[in-house]
Parts: sequence; C-alpha cells; structure tokens
Amino acid sequence: MIALDDTRARRQLPRRAYRKLLEGAFWMVIYVAYSNVYTYQAMTKPQFYAHRSLLSSALYMCTTGLVVRSAYYTAWKMGEGACILAGLGFDGYDAHGAVQWMDIANVHVRGVELGSSLRQLIDSWNVGTNTWLRHHVYLRISRTPADGARASSTRATVLTFLVSAWWHGFYPGYYLTFVLIALAANAARILRRNLHAIAALPADNHASALRRCVKCAYDVAGWILSKYTLDFAAAPFMVLSLQPSMQLWRDNYFVVPLAVLGIFIAFNVLGAGRFIRSLVGQSQSAPGKKTGKRLKK
Repeated sequence: MIALDDTRARRQLPRRAYRKLLEGAFWMVIYVAYSNVYTYQAMTKPQFYAHRSLLSSALYMCTTGLVVRSAYYTAWKMGEGACILAGLGFDGYDAHGAVQWMDIANVHVRGVELGSSLRQLIDSWNVGTNTWLRHHVYLRISRTPADGARASSTRATVLTFLVSAWWHGFYPGYYLTFVLIALAANAARILRRNLHAIAALPADNHASALRRCVKCAYDVAGWILSKYTLDFAAAPFMVLSLQPSMQLWRDNYFVVPLAVLGIFIAFNVLGAGRFIRSLVGQSQSAPGKKTGKRLKK
C-alpha cells in the first residue's frame, strides 16, 4: 500500500473529497424535490394515460428515470468522497513526481446521462459490479469452447444479466429489467456494427459538412434511443410486481421489446446487414470507378 507521506497529496484530499460531496448533495436535492412528483408507480395506473400521448409518456418516463438515478448518484458520490478523504484514491507519483489519483468512482454520471450508446450507459453504471460480472461471469461464458465453436455473445450477455437479477432478488420486475436490457444491448450492438460505417468520420478527420452533420445526428439519435431504452427497461425494476410492470409496458405499446424483436428479425433473418453493407460498399467504390475511367481516357 502506498503511504500518504507527501504534503502535496494531503492538501489535495479535502478539495477532491468535498467536490464529490457537493456533487452528491446536488443529486440529493433533485431526489428530495422530485421523487414524489415523478414515479414509475404513477405510470402503472390507467388514468395516467387519459390525456397523454406516447411522446408525453416517454418524456415523463425519462424524467422519472433521472430522478430515480439521482438517489444512487447521491450515495455513490458521497461514498466516493469519503474514500478519497481517507486516502484510498492516492496512487503514488508519475515519472515527473506529480501526484497521481486512481479512478475509484462507482458511477460516471456523464457517461450514464450523455452516453450515445447503450453499452456506454451500462459500463458507466455500478462500475464495480459491472467489472466483477464481466471478469467472473461474462468472459467465462463467452470463452471459446474446446471444440472451436464460436461462443454466442447474446447468450453470454443474457446469462450475465440473469446472474445480476438473481443477485438483486426474486421480484419478477428484476428479471424483466435485466433480460430486456441484455437483449437491447445485443440489438444495439447489431445496429452499431451495421450502421457505424455510414456515420463514421474518415481516419484523417477530413470530412465534409454533410458527413459531420450525419455523424452528429447519429450520435444524438443514439443518445435519445439509449436513454429511452434504459428508462423503459428500468421501470419493472422499480415497480417490482409482474402485473403492474406488464401493464406499464402495455400502456406504452411495448415499444422497446418490439423494436428489439424487429432488429433481430431484420438483421438475423432478413439479411438487412448485407443490404446495408452493399450500399456502403457501392458508395465507397463509386469515386474509384470514376477515377479509373478518367485514367483510361
């Protein structure tokens, strides 16, 4: 263990710790002020949808998800500040003698709230548990079998999230939440693998204004869809019981489960990925063909 025997390091402790304390206090104010206004339980009642459109319900759901997460942000950020104040984040010195601090955060709020992909949101939440599940469950399940057959990433993801649900308890809502998030994460991976080439910027970063607009729209769409998917899937986790959870999803037209199912059918059955790759290939090879004709002339 590295000893905190440097005056410079000790002077940095209060500033770093109290910054986390203030961050935790901010999220505590959010939770106290709005936890009775925005609740998933309210969305299980039929009268909630009497004068609301699907868009209005979606906005309410996303706001509710933020308020619910603020309680976790409060606990984790204050706990992080306490650990920093105790010196647990001190990591020695770099080659130039400057003080180094390790990342001991259990949640990266910016990654959860502003992440442009569902994977980024998941990786930024409950970091310690995610790391344990990845190394001790996911990597063991997804390891290539002795016969050389390809391991299924979907199967590994679903089983890993089922272990997490089992760790939380036996309420049906836990299993609805974690199974849907696991399937949605695999669907998002399929979409990103097939659509990323359309929006990706060139390696030299010299892209036209149109290409940059496409990339920006791609990131914004990813952020909106990822946030809604997370908040939709988290509803049963807070409602807990099976019937109210299914009622909530039904009143919101099962948007996320049906979208996930549609992605699996489109790309795994109908071959949408091959069609998209052929379009990208044609668009990339078109300039070369024109150049070739000019050279022949």
